[in-house]
Amino acid sequence: MQELQMPCFGYNRKMIIVKNSGLFKKETKKKVSNTKEIRDNIEKYLKENIEDIKERIVIVFIEENVEKLNITKTVEGIGRNNM
Repeated sequence: MQELQMPCFGYNRKMIIVKNSGLFKKETKKKVSNTKEIRDNIEKYLKENIEDIKERIVIVFIEENVEKLNITKTVEGIGRNNM
């Protein structure tokens, strides 16, 4: 999230690569973490700042497993999906 908010210094655009974040996967009951809260915050930020993000940021998600969650639909609606 910090990288999304940080301005591009010296360039028109910047690229953020996110690898195996777990954001696109449901949490198991055994695994207790704050991934859902993080996922919800990122999804909200993406929706609220879509025009600014499209103008200055390229985000590449590299994930091994992707499940249909709200954030998956949001990201697919914003950009391109190359699976």
